[in-house]
Amino acid sequence: MKIQLLITSIMLLSLLTACGGDDNQTTIKEQTTNSNPNTIPNNKQPTNSNDHQLANNDSADTMNIPTKEIEPTSDNITPVRKKEEIEPSPEPNVTEEIIPEPEPEEKTDEIQAPKPEPVIIEPSPEPAPSPRKPQKPSLSHDIFDELLQKYVNSSGRVDYNAMKKEQQQLAEYIMVLQNNPPQRSWSKDKEMAYWINLYNAFTIQSILQRYPVSSIMDLHGGNIWDKATIQIGGRAYTLNQIEKEVLLKGFKEPRVHFAVNCAAASCPPLLNRAWTASNIQGNFEKSAKAFINNPKYNKLSAQSAKISKIFEWYANDFGGRSNIINYLNKYSTTKIKSNTTVEYLEYDWKLNKQ
Repeated sequence: MKIQLLITSIMLLSLLTACGGDDNQTTIKEQTTNSNPNTIPNNKQPTNSNDHQLANNDSADTMNIPTKEIEPTSDNITPVRKKEEIEPSPEPNVTEEIIPEPEPEEKTDEIQAPKPEPVIIEPSPEPAPSPRKPQKPSLSHDIFDELLQKYVNSSGRVDYNAMKKEQQQLAEYIMVLQNNPPQRSWSKDKEMAYWINLYNAFTIQSILQRYPVSSIMDLHGGNIWDKATIQIGGRAYTLNQIEKEVLLKGFKEPRVHFAVNCAAASCPPLLNRAWTASNIQGNFEKSAKAFINNPKYNKLSAQSAKISKIFEWYANDFGGRSNIINYLNKYSTTKIKSNTTVEYLEYDWKLNKQ
């Protein structure tokens, strides 16, 4: 039995040396030393017929019996697998750390950032000039023109009750006049229109500030023309100074009497438009004709002339008393004889309200 195992081992080693070299030798050794299903351990009894025959012949080990060379058979030789059939020895059970593969990133539409614009370095700005004072509104009579058209009728009567609600507008217009006093460069007509509008606006403002009143004589003890003042160009002016000194004396224009309005019923009608350089001469003519030919103010015929006290108080402005008839005939539709006696009507100081 031992001899047979020895022979088998030698044959196996020979085969492994021929087939596999160093690597297969290691594998066969491991197979030889390990439990092989075809290898019979020493404590097991032989099972084939040859082994049984050897076992009964106990003296085979001691007797000088020629030993017959036993040819390997399929029963007693463990088949050796070819190099490619031999399974590699199991590698040590080493726990490998499994690194998860990164998930593929979702493709998104790339938004390209706008290209930066080139930076232009500008020279440092010059120091800003000191702030200018707000410019004053330039001279304009538009505000007053709108108020007159709205609150004065064609007969020159004023709706003071309604106009009182717009005192602020009137005050703004007077402020425009105060901020733009007459200049030497102005034309004669422009300056006259300025002073006529100032006289009328200041008179209306004085009424509105104390309205309701029944007569302008209720203001300043009946002497508003010398007591009420307004600042123009650094000087205080009364209504009488505006009319007599600036307009009548300064421009020698008697028709100013038909343009300025004293807010009395017998006063020449207030024009429902503002006076300007462009309309002043035409309005002088219209106002003179309208006043002289209106029977409410003057009653004229060829043989009679009952006229306004304005021609009496300011006779010198019309060329004197002896020249009154001649002046009237310039605008009257009825020619008055030169020897006609002149009478003066009572003046009605009631307010010229609607």
